[in-house]
Amino acid sequence: MLLYRSVFSLEMNCIMATKDTSQKISESSAKAEFLEGVKECLPLLLVVSPFGGIFGATAIANGLSWQEALLASVTMFAGASQFVFLEVNNLQLPAFSILLAVFAVNFRHILYSASFADKFGLFDFKQKILGFFLLTDPQFAVTELRHETQSVT
Repeated sequence: MLLYRSVFSLEMNCIMATKDTSQKISESSAKAEFLEGVKECLPLLLVVSPFGGIFGATAIANGLSWQEALLASVTMFAGASQFVFLEVNNLQLPAFSILLAVFAVNFRHILYSASFADKFGLFDFKQKILGFFLLTDPQFAVTELRHETQSVT
């Protein structure tokens, strides 16, 4: 599930990284841009893919059922958050403390999203929110690199 979600996230953010605001995008141009974005992001799968297996094994070893591990994977997108959740959850702390710890680890994603806000002009509010939720560290790096040479949206 984490791998599927990671691939979806890579595709969504890479789509966002390949749009061009200088003109309306034709159907064939949009497809070409999508494929270019996927091609640029495929190497990231080598980095992202192992986290699913590692987190799943670690979650089971820490006493979570496979359903709970799956729920954690679906609701916490960043790998670091998942591991922080496991450690803090083992301490039997209140839910608010667990949420606060996970939020603190991922505060950088709010900064990432803020830096992208003006770069995604063609996307409506819902698309931006979805893209920002699915944003990961490697995708941020790829998008910033692309922005140095051409328009991101």
